[in-house]
This record gives sequence, structure tokens and C-alpha cells, in this order.
Amino acid sequence: LTGLLGGIGVAFQSRNFKIFWWGQLNFSISAWVYRLAIAWLAWDLTHSTAWLGVVSAATVLPVLVLCPIGGVTADRHGHLRQLILASATNGLTTVALIVMAFAGTLSIEWMTFWAFLNGVTRSFTISSRQALMPQIVEPRLLSAVLGFQSATFYGANFVGPAIGGFLIATLGVAWALVYYAAGAFIAAGALCFLNVPRASRRAGTGGGFLGDLIEGFSYTLRHPGIRLMNLLTAVVALCIQPAVDMLAGVADRVLAMGPNGLSILASAFGAGAMVGGLWIAWRGRTEGLIRILLFGVAGGLIALGIFALSTWLPLSMAMLFVLGSSVVVSSTAT
Repeated sequence: LTGLLGGIGVAFQSRNFKIFWWGQLNFSISAWVYRLAIAWLAWDLTHSTAWLGVVSAATVLPVLVLCPIGGVTADRHGHLRQLILASATNGLTTVALIVMAFAGTLSIEWMTFWAFLNGVTRSFTISSRQALMPQIVEPRLLSAVLGFQSATFYGANFVGPAIGGFLIATLGVAWALVYYAAGAFIAAGALCFLNVPRASRRAGTGGGFLGDLIEGFSYTLRHPGIRLMNLLTAVVALCIQPAVDMLAGVADRVLAMGPNGLSILASAFGAGAMVGGLWIAWRGRTEGLIRILLFGVAGGLIALGIFALSTWLPLSMAMLFVLGSSVVVSSTAT
């Protein structure tokens, strides 16, 4: 069975990864429920594509600015400790958003504020989660583990929108947010059972916090491979991924389908992402990843261009499938 599953079967031989994956699976599904809920709530409050962009930017900009800082703090204080704390904080900030949603006092301005706080906590989870992976599994398993983890996150978009659409349509947006908060707390709890060596905590470069931060930027700029990877990552993050946050406007204004259309479009993206992630996890090796990365970025840009021109649901779904696969394959290869 392990041979049939390729790298995926090998990855699940690790106890740490099985625990980590279970917690992240719950969180990944709830994260897509949250993403759907926030997008639809922003659209329902304003019917403005500009506000959809503002709310999306409020989530993404803190990640762009604070992720390097999160990397330094994770190195200094422990990747696992920071990931647990940031995940729990994420859940707590969502509780405040839930209270406002149930009370009916949520405005687009408040939504933007809570989206910003969500981005701040994500900044500290992303950097610590990525650095934690080599510490909880053997180096030979990394390619398979990272591929399957990406497939889990983006593949959850196949399940998350369906759950989110059902919750929004039957119980309301506030209950979709409750689902997300529960996922964040479950993920934080699962992390407490990981066995990570204390050696994962680093002393820094000796130049203090700012010195560590500057050293990280300097190393990135000097290293031709990492410099190119960051450039391609920026292309995906700025030119391809934001399309997902605009799906509410496309579903309502272009396809005239409302929240059900949003759920269908998001699920098409998630199905492609799941297939792409499972393929690269099954492949289980690092040879040829540069070629895969370049094809992934190029394929994603072409699919996005066709999707932008499409007014036919089947074509839109097909292009989102390709787009999802391209995003997860390129990000995992990176």
C-alpha cells in the first residue's frame, strides 16, 4: 500500500506528521469556510468589488510586512510555541468578530479591521509552520509531506465552501465564523501533542532582533536561487491568488448565481488544488521542481486570463480548476 501511495504513504509513517496533519486538516477546512463567509459578507454589505479588494488587502498586507518578523521571533522563541500561540490568538480574535456578527453591529469598516487582525496572526503562523516541518519529519520525507500538506490546505477548498455555503444559507454567516474559530482551537490543541526537539530554538546572529531581520533579508538577496523563488512567489501572491477573493463578485455580478455560485466556483478551485497537491505529494521527489514551478506559474496566469473573460459557468469552473492546480503546484515546488 505504501508503494502504491508513493510519497504520501511514506509521509504517514511519521507520528508527528499524522498529528500535525489532523489538526491542520480541521483548520484548513474551517479557513476556507471563513474565507467564503468574509467574502460573501463583504459583498452583501456593500455590493462593491472595491470593498472586496480592500478586505482582501487587509488580510494580505500584514502577511507581506510581518512574515519576516514572525520568522525572527519563531527562531528566537521556538517555532512550535509560536504556532500554538498564534493559532489560539487567531481563534480568540474571531470570537470578537462572531459577537459583533450575532449582535448585528458589524459594518464593512469593522470587517476590514478584523480581517487585518486575522492577517497579523496569520503572519506568525505561516513563518513558524513552514520552519517547523523539517523538525517534525525526516529530511527524506519533506517533499512528500509538503506536497500533501499543500494538497490538504487547498483541497479543503473542495469541502470548505460546501460547508460554508450550507451554514450561510441555513444558519447565517455568524455560524460559519463559529466553525472557523473551532477549527483554530482544534489546530492549536493538536500541536500540543507534537514531539519537537528543544534544539529548534535558535540564539540568533548576535546582532539583536534587527540584526537577525537584516541578515535574513541580506541572505535572501544574495542567494540567487532564493531570490528567484521569492520573485516567483510574489507573482503568484500578487497576480494569481487574489482572484479567489473576488469570486463573490464574479458569482453574483457576472454569473448571477449568488452564494451558491460562489460555493461552486470556490469548490472548482479547491478540486484543482487538491489534484495538483496530491500529484506532487505522490511524486515525492525534488528533481525537476524548477521546471514544474515555471509551468505552474505560466499555466496559472493563462487560466486566470481566460477566467477573467468567461461568462459561461463550465468554462469558468474549468479555468478555476487549472488555476487551483497551478497555485498549489507552484507554491509547493517553491
